[in-house]
Amino acid sequence: PDVIGETCDHNLLSGTRYLPAVDPRSSGGAGRCRASLRREALSQEMEAWLDERQFPREWHPDQVVHLSLNDTSGFGVTLHLIAQVLSTSLRRNKTMVMHGPFSYFRHRGCSAPGGAADLTCYFAPSHAPCPPEVLWAAKDVEFTANYQLSHPWDIPARFNVSGGGVFFWLSNLSRYLMTPNRRLDSLLRRVKNAIGFAHPIMGVHVRHGDS
Repeated sequence: PDVIGETCDHNLLSGTRYLPAVDPRSSGGAGRCRASLRREALSQEMEAWLDERQFPREWHPDQVVHLSLNDTSGFGVTLHLIAQVLSTSLRRNKTMVMHGPFSYFRHRGCSAPGGAADLTCYFAPSHAPCPPEVLWAAKDVEFTANYQLSHPWDIPARFNVSGGGVFFWLSNLSRYLMTPNRRLDSLLRRVKNAIGFAHPIMGVHVRHGDS
């Protein structure tokens, strides 16, 4: 679990730094690591399971986990929070429903017609619209933006074997939450065309601020 590399010999939980010895495109890449193929199949299974859970055909108050985002903090830590609450709801076999504006999307672009001051401003909806009478009939809000991030992930067994693990679990939850919607996809395409964005690409994240 949680391994990468041509021969699946590098564990991300023991070392986050990894640079392949040769270009994966010239060495067969994932084809030499059977675990990569198993993880790909497992990712598809997990996405289908998430869709089934997050887009229920019927709504019941006792099947809703309510996350309030009225008091949000940093973008990264808030996404981590959402992923953790989603993980908790999945373990309980319930649907996570987010409510309230996200401070990072309170700007002119998201307040324009067709925009929204929440994740759907840029990302595809991560749950079906929950009827207000169901949302507010559910038990009191369990999770808020200041929810402590020290709780265990408790990954379901079927996603913690055969190539799964903590990194796999969190990566797939994050991908599900941050799938670009049509608006963002169109914006990215225009920017890429404007700057001549083409592979090979090396990304470098330079953080400014509290670090």
